[in-house]
Amino acid sequence: CNCEYPSCLGIRSRMDYGIKSLFKSHWVAKLKPEKCKGCASCVTRCQFGAITFSPTIEKPVINHWKCFGCGLCETGCKNGAIDIVEREKIPALKNEW
Repeated sequence: CNCEYPSCLGIRSRMDYGIKSLFKSHWVAKLKPEKCKGCASCVTRCQFGAITFSPTIEKPVINHWKCFGCGLCETGCKNGAIDIVEREKIPALKNEW
């Protein structure tokens, strides 16, 4: 997905009004903490607000319920600290679209 909020009507409809015109993918981002250097580049790449930075642990935190699985965080991580995994392999997210 190369769209960004607020320009993309699909993202805006979903984020602002809960209208499911844009569906989540079959994938979700998962952090590999041992590889993360705390640069927070993934935070700025997430257009869905699913990644925040925790100053306490000096690492990002991914909210899987907000993640759309677009992969922009993974491609922006220079340390390879984010994987995109199948949503259905995380039991709590199995039916979360």
